[in-house]
Amino acid sequence: MIINLKSQTELSGFYIVYNGSVNNETVGTRGVSHLSEHLICKNFDHLMDPFDSDGIDFNAYTSGNNIVFHITGLQEQIVYWRDKFIDLISEFNTTEEEFEKEKNIVCEELLDSFNGQWESHYLNLDRKLLGCYNPIGSIEDVKNITFANYKAFVEKWFSKPSKIINVTKDNDFNRDIQFQDTTSDKEWNILETPNKDYQIINSFEGKSSIICLTKKLITSDYPIIGFVNNMIGGGLNSPLYQEIREKRGLVYYVSTFDSRLNNKLINYIATVTSHENSKTIIDLVNEVINKPDKYLTKDRFDIVKKQYAITATKNDINRYKYIKRWIDGEQFSITPILKDLTFDKVREVYDKWYLNNDWYYSIDKDEFKN
Repeated sequence: MIINLKSQTELSGFYIVYNGSVNNETVGTRGVSHLSEHLICKNFDHLMDPFDSDGIDFNAYTSGNNIVFHITGLQEQIVYWRDKFIDLISEFNTTEEEFEKEKNIVCEELLDSFNGQWESHYLNLDRKLLGCYNPIGSIEDVKNITFANYKAFVEKWFSKPSKIINVTKDNDFNRDIQFQDTTSDKEWNILETPNKDYQIINSFEGKSSIICLTKKLITSDYPIIGFVNNMIGGGLNSPLYQEIREKRGLVYYVSTFDSRLNNKLINYIATVTSHENSKTIIDLVNEVINKPDKYLTKDRFDIVKKQYAITATKNDINRYKYIKRWIDGEQFSITPILKDLTFDKVREVYDKWYLNNDWYYSIDKDEFKN
């Protein structure tokens, strides 16, 4: 699928999207999508100087559901480079020497990820409860994957893109390209028997990470979940920030977010604090979640709805770099439904997925021991 979007300015972007990522990985290949992203990027190493000269910004990322390669810059340069860019991305040029070297680099990145307290807690909790190793993967799998297995994975999942998104003012992208039409049918759920494969590096003395998450995975109302997260935890005037930070000074930040696992969402509330505050914070999170009449107000709804509308307008102006809506799919975007979204609908979704959901409360010091 080719998606041509109109830029309001001369700034343009060109995105090559491969669906799947973690959903395509199995035991023995956990982390191979992220490794593939690293190695495929080496296909255009020789273009770094020309890209710099032409003011082209290039990068790639691996999420839980997609691998995306992209270039952004002025329209004239993007139009000039986009065919060459997709040709290079589609080639298999990796040598076995490059493969072994990049495995070491990815392993170092993996260990770095577990050196952050909150991230270590989050990654280990997903491993334990879901059997999900996230894009960062398993260090044992990355170390042990063979060049032949890597090549087979790339040929299966990276030989054809899932979609191409072209953002230009007046120069659509039209080319005969074969696209990957397979979608993962992997089903994610909370494990009946928790996984015990943890990656513990540091003890993080003096502080505790707290993560509260929904045990029942979310299967509908996807964009409204993000809207509700903003209502209860987006900014200093949100209920969670007011109760935990502003009134009591117990934390620096509170994070409310959802993570997509193929066709389901899992919702999180997270923070880091001094260990003696942990139980108090969990009680406060519980209070906010269970008192929507007090905290999920119409005034707060109006503020967040207007904020989303203005953000959508700003994103339209900078369309060349705000294309997540088209990468993930319209069903995950709030923008198409925002105008008709009502407070009653938000409250209905809240009652269904927050108030009537089981929450799992995790403190890293209690959950994971060295």
